[in-house]
Amino acid sequence: MLAIETITAWVNANILLTVGAAVFLAVVCLTLAISGFVSREQQIRKRALQPFIIGDTNVLEDRRALGHENATSIAKMLRRVSDNVKPSDDIDKGGKIRQQLRAAGFFDPQAINIFHAARIVGGIGLPLLALIIQPVLNPEASYNLVLLLVLICAALGYFLPKAYLDNRVGRIQLQHRYGFPDFLDLLVVSTEAGIAIESAIDRVGKEMAHTFPHLAAQLYILNLELRAGRSLSEALERFAGNVGIEEARSFATLIHQSQELGSSLVDALRVYSEEMRDKRLSRAEEKAHALPAKLVIPLGLFIFPIMLVVCLTPAIVRINDAFF
Repeated sequence: MLAIETITAWVNANILLTVGAAVFLAVVCLTLAISGFVSREQQIRKRALQPFIIGDTNVLEDRRALGHENATSIAKMLRRVSDNVKPSDDIDKGGKIRQQLRAAGFFDPQAINIFHAARIVGGIGLPLLALIIQPVLNPEASYNLVLLLVLICAALGYFLPKAYLDNRVGRIQLQHRYGFPDFLDLLVVSTEAGIAIESAIDRVGKEMAHTFPHLAAQLYILNLELRAGRSLSEALERFAGNVGIEEARSFATLIHQSQELGSSLVDALRVYSEEMRDKRLSRAEEKAHALPAKLVIPLGLFIFPIMLVVCLTPAIVRINDAFF
């Protein structure tokens, strides 16, 4: 009861801040409602492409129908809306966020809805939590300080899910970069044994399930797309977009050019595999060479002062005993 009375007194004393918070929440809810409408672009596109049929009459095709003019206007409007909300990435129908979610290992169709829900809850919940806790911790805080706290909490709640997603994508891409040379080596061995490239990808993906599970999951999706009838070039382009590393894009380009030019796929994979191993060794050597420079700061800040104190303490004690 004391906390409720404190919060009520604070709201009465800061009515302007309360109104501002209410306006902010209303704007956020309106923005999210508009975003939810735009996110249904697939349904809009499906409706735009679906003919208007009343009974057994196709209104769009039958110019003599009474509703032909209205149906045509509605169809044009829906197509215009569909073109405006259509994502710029043609490879990924869900847009950049959905592609990042797949790259981060979230393959659930509802993952993008959960992501936006997390941003909504964070952007609204953290400011409300700050408004609830602030009167208890510091009831004498000024208006500007409380407003700054609310804005900071709203920004953190909105951007933290995206920051987490970017961080997870970066870590998984690093694993992909480490595991891609091994994938190429196993692929070269499989193709040299006479296995087709599609079957080799399936076999290598199963072998890498324990060592590099995220890369194996992307290879499994690639294999499913090949089984569904997608061409190898298109499936590899989608695979490169989901993996998100330059090595995968180069691999997709290599396979595509080998098929167009009719060159030996095994020789091309062997050369590319050697390049990937050399590149991984170069990255390891680069990190080893950069290690001494990175150790300068911790050595200078933490180790050198301690060694200096240890070395000078006996001399200081002897000087103190000699003169004092």
